[in-house]
Amino acid sequence: MTLPSVTWPSPPIATRSPRRTETIVVPWNDAAAVEAAAREHELAAILAEPYPANMGLVPPEPGFLEHLRRFGHSDPASPVEVVSFAVTATGLIDTPELPRPPQGEREPPGAARRGTRRAFFETAGAGWVECPVWQREALLAGNRVAGPAIVEEVSATTVLYPGDVARVDAIGSLVVEIGG
Repeated sequence: MTLPSVTWPSPPIATRSPRRTETIVVPWNDAAAVEAAAREHELAAILAEPYPANMGLVPPEPGFLEHLRRFGHSDPASPVEVVSFAVTATGLIDTPELPRPPQGEREPPGAARRGTRRAFFETAGAGWVECPVWQREALLAGNRVAGPAIVEEVSATTVLYPGDVARVDAIGSLVVEIGG
């Protein structure tokens, strides 16, 4: 069974029951709201920050924390599930070496060509044009592809308009020069 997360202006009251899991939020320093929540719900945990930092360190009213303890219980045998956990680490790391594609000629290798496809270009009245289709992963550093053309890869498709030229740089990026 999952224990719910809790929020308050700084956390108080969570519930757990066999039928549902929910979070009950009550105002800070409001003992009557805590009592009402305890009457209406089966409480699995009451979570409260003694001096809520997100509210400017508002101290509890005298007796409020003791009041919360009256509605709690201790059951070390009950499982608790942590739903969210965050860690921030600061430090220096080495810059990773990016894989580089092999150097190629200006013209892409024939194996990179995947046929043709019709594409419509409104610019310059080109209309429907039969475009070469290139496989992005098979292009090598230094290769150039002139538009109109289509470059396909697993996660994207690059459409080169007539006059555009794409080149593969030394680290494998596709750099497009927009034509006129």
